[in-house]
Amino acid sequence: MLGIGALLVFPNQASAQSFMVGLSFSGLEWFLPLIIPVMIAFVSFQATKAAAFRTLRGMP
Repeated sequence: MLGIGALLVFPNQASAQSFMVGLSFSGLEWFLPLIIPVMIAFVSFQATKAAAFRTLRGMP
């Protein structure tokens, strides 16, 4: 989240003397960095759940 916040303070096209001009999200691109951690958490939870059930199924 700090990386997204850092993009907010980068200069825009108006101050063209900086080499970091144009590094920002626009439109729905802001949604992608916010949804990726949620997707990773969901996949991790499902993988852990499947491994736990597989292990518990093998127990007497």
